[in-house]
Amino acid sequence: MLVINWGFSEREKMHINALNGSGRVFYTVSEVSKMLGVNRKTVYRLLDRGLLNASNAIRHKRIHTESLELFIQTTVYNGGGK
Repeated sequence: MLVINWGFSEREKMHINALNGSGRVFYTVSEVSKMLGVNRKTVYRLLDRGLLNASNAIRHKRIHTESLELFIQTTVYNGGGK
């Protein structure tokens, strides 16, 4: 389960937790930008660089939950431990 709580208002936290509990498989670019605390353009850049994967089955990009979780796991800094 994806749990991110960096600097979100209580309303945004409730929204994200509701999304997590709903069993959703995909998120919109706007939702991912809010979760990561970055601009939507940054999410599109991550998609262009291949760091996130999106479904192209429909007109709008949808980012798979597993792609987002993998991105977070592989890019989070652990404090330099050996």
